[in-house]
Amino acid sequence: MHSCLEVINGILWIPRTRASWIDLPERFQSSSTCFRRFSHWSKTGVFRKILETLAQDLESRGGINLSECFEMAPLQVNIRSGVSSQSV
Repeated sequence: MHSCLEVINGILWIPRTRASWIDLPERFQSSSTCFRRFSHWSKTGVFRKILETLAQDLESRGGINLSECFEMAPLQVNIRSGVSSQSV
């Protein structure tokens, strides 16, 4: 069984580095595992809930003020290249 935390860290590494899934370092779960979970969690709304929970935790620690944040467009990761982009 793959650790959810390792998978989440692997998923978040992709847009942070603008790398492709195949370039995911070995310290994370396999790129195929991370991609499958990302796809499934995105389709079912789980990934959005994860991001919302992380943002709320950061706000409670004084790291951000969510009332000053806004959503321009959902972040999408190109399935083939792994490069993040803003959807139009």
